[in-house]
This record gives sequence, C-alpha cells and structure tokens, in this order.
Amino acid sequence: MANGGEVHTNVLDKIQKQVEEVQKRLAKLKEDMSDKARGKKAKLELLLTDLERQKKYIIFDTKRATRNKLNVEEEKQFETMTNKEFLKLPREQRLKYVNIGNIDYKDVEEGKEDNIQISFTFNSKFNGGLYLKTTAGQLLPPNVQEVEVLGEKWKRNGYYGEFFNTSGQRLIIHEGTEIKIIRRAKSEELKKFLEISTKTAEKYNGSEKEIVLFGLQRGLDANMAINLFAFHKDLSQMSEADKKVEIEYMITEFERAKDYFLDTFPQESVLKEGKISKEFLSFFLNYFEQDVQKRKDILKNLGFNEDDMKKYQNFTREKVLKSRGYRGMEEISPEDLNEIDVNLLDKFKKEKFGYQFVPGAKETQQLFTYAAIMSGLPKDWGKNESFHILLEKESGGIVGNLNYEFFKRGRKETTKGFKEKITTGDFATTRADELSPEMGIVSNASGLGQLLVSNVELYYPSGREGIGVPLEEAVGMLRYIKKRHKTPEQALNFHFSHNWY
Repeated sequence: MANGGEVHTNVLDKIQKQVEEVQKRLAKLKEDMSDKARGKKAKLELLLTDLERQKKYIIFDTKRATRNKLNVEEEKQFETMTNKEFLKLPREQRLKYVNIGNIDYKDVEEGKEDNIQISFTFNSKFNGGLYLKTTAGQLLPPNVQEVEVLGEKWKRNGYYGEFFNTSGQRLIIHEGTEIKIIRRAKSEELKKFLEISTKTAEKYNGSEKEIVLFGLQRGLDANMAINLFAFHKDLSQMSEADKKVEIEYMITEFERAKDYFLDTFPQESVLKEGKISKEFLSFFLNYFEQDVQKRKDILKNLGFNEDDMKKYQNFTREKVLKSRGYRGMEEISPEDLNEIDVNLLDKFKKEKFGYQFVPGAKETQQLFTYAAIMSGLPKDWGKNESFHILLEKESGGIVGNLNYEFFKRGRKETTKGFKEKITTGDFATTRADELSPEMGIVSNASGLGQLLVSNVELYYPSGREGIGVPLEEAVGMLRYIKKRHKTPEQALNFHFSHNWY
C-alpha cells in the first residue's frame, strides 16, 4: 500500500508541474486576442481542465485504495459481479461493498455516517455492468429519505424507492458520486408507510401480492405495480430467494425504462386508464426486450393481441424521434436563407475529425449561428459569450473530441474508430445506456458539446452517424442546452458549480 501511495504521489507531482507550465503559457497569451492565440488558449484551457480532472481522479483512486477494507477474495468476486448477483446479497450488506471506506449500512441507518462516496472499482478495475444497474434505492436504508448530491436535493419516493429532484429526474449514481444524507425518517413514519402498503396489497394473492407490495414500497402506483405481474407469470416457480431478486431487478429495470421513455417523449403517458399505455409498452418491448416469444407472452398477459399492437409496432425510439422533430433540421426561412453561405454550410456538413473551431472566432460563430437557425433557436446564441466560454471548457471547439475518460489506464482510441465501432462495428446494436460498460469505459461523451451517445441519439440530426460532423455536433449541443438548461447563461452557471452541464 505504501508503494502504491508513493506512485500516486509521484504522478500527482508530475501533473502539478504540467498544470503550472500550462498556466504560465496561458498567462503569456492573456492579452493576445487574435484567432490564432484564442485557438491556442482554448486548447490550453481544455488541457488544464483535463489535468485537473486527472488530479481529482488520482486523489479519488488513492483514497479508495488506502481506505479499502475488502479482502482479496471479495475484491476478485466484485470485479465481475452482475447487478442480479449483487441483489442476492441481503440489503444490509450491499452498501459496504460499493463505497470508499466500506461504510456500513447500519452506521448510515443509525446516523453515525452522513457522507458516502460511491465506487464500483475493485482491484483497480471498474465494474461497468454493476455501475450501470445499481441504484441509490438498492443501497441506502429506508430511513434515509432525503440526500444532497452536488448541492442539489433529492427526495425518496416510498420506503425502498429511488430519489428524485424537484424536476422529477431520478438520481443516478456514478463512480465517485458523493452523497450527503440530510434527512432520516423517524420509525413511526416508516411504520405507518409499511402498514398502508401492506393493507393495500392484502387484496392480492401469491406472487401478484409480492410484486404489488414491493412496488408500493418502491413508490410505484398500485396499478403500475399490478401491471408488472404480466411481465413475469413464472415467478411462482422460483425459490423465495430468487423470486425476491427477480422482483427487485424487474421493478428497477421497469423504472429505468419509464424514466428513459418520459425523458425522450415527455408528452406521452406510461399509464392510461389504469393500464400500461400501448405507446410505452411498444417502446419497452422494442427497446428492452428482444426475445420474440417473451414479447408475445407479455402482450397476452396484458390483454393485448398482436393486431391491437400493429399500429404501434414502429413506436421505436428512432421512428418517434423523427416524427416528433427531434431529428432532422428545421426549415430555413427566406430571411435566414439570405444570411447563409451555402458553400460554407456544405463545408460544415462534412466529417472533420479533430478540426478546431476556436471558441469566439468568426468561423465558430458562423457554425453555431447556422446550427441555431437549423435548430429553431435564437440566432444570437451563435455569438453568445457564455456559450463560447462553455464550448471552450467542454471541448475547446475540437470536433469529435473524446472525453478524457476514454484514455484512462493507457487506453488508446480515436474518434473515427469510436464512431465506426458504434455505427457499423461490434457495438452498432448496443443500447446507448449500455455502451460504456460494454466498452469498458466510464463515459462515452464526445464532440463539441461532450454529449453522451444517449444524447447524441436524441439531439444530433443523424444520431450516431453525426459524430465528427461539425454542423451535427453544433446542432446537438445547442438542442441539449435548450432542453436541459433553457439558455447558454444557465448552462454556464451550472458548469461553474458542477464542472459539467
């Protein structure tokens, strides 16, 4: 452990020297406002950001290693453990394996520990599969009812449920997420909730009752919970232990699908007249369930026949995105057309991996002005100062720029190679939310706006095919800002406090 600490210290010293060198070079360029100097400054600022992130990661890794209390067998076991295997552990034993310092569930429950930092790294290997499907609701004691992450408050839904912010977004935990517990429920409050949910579930029998009870404890509507039974008619054939794991796994997956659906199509509903809507069901089956026979069984269990679903069979993410205007470009008005240089527009539509659009430069302003026009957004966003500062911090204006997470532990990758892998290669059919664990990386963000592939699919006019194309990446970044933050100013303010946007 001492040698490991020395290695980390030496690496930190080297990075700090690089930081100081970059700061000196930036200071020399401070007064030079030429496009050439601005380009150099943007690249140096991006390098400085990456160096600071590397420092933060090494400090985090050192802290994780020096505070780790797991034995060799446990480390090896958790390197490849799946979420289903993880859920087989008693709830009281889960938390200690996935946090720095291996803080115990009981200490959190009793108020002895209020701060937890999550980690899915074992033997210096990141377990992406476990990270992807493990949630805060699966880890924290029921009496933890409100937490704070990065200054934002998240309230629990139900007894074993997930945590949501005031906008209804679910808390997603990542490698290094720091959770601060700010409210614990009193035993009387929890007891009352259990009594109500137990009484509601009494009208059902067998496996159906167990699904409804756990669904209610997770904060689901009773109708939603009973609908879930249709997805698993074979629960009665399982052992009690396997049944509990399957119910928890199934409800968590269903909630993930629900969140994904509503985030993608906010105007749709998951439930209609007490039943799962055909729109959501089709989305769920098309996107989450590939087994043809199982799809038919689920339709039958829910009381739908295949004829009922025919008009919804194309309710896939791709089809709906196009029909709802998320994909493609806005029609250009005659007035705006006069402002567009067609030759320049054609240039922006061609792949240009690694090319730098210097933040604040005239060419960059033109690119984002055109992107704003073609996204139906205010033209002045293209010249907005807050936006160009954000662009400098996120990618330095470099087309296709891969997130620094790609290169951890000596990994080599190019944007062109990454694009080929996820469009025509081995990962072309891999769901966006499973790309990172499948590829063994923490983040798959890329491009001018550093969007994850899930957002690339949403906001680039051509989805994954748009990676490396300046206009596609520019349109995607602006659309993302509009959806998440409303304005460039709000996006930049968020970045200042969170170091991402």
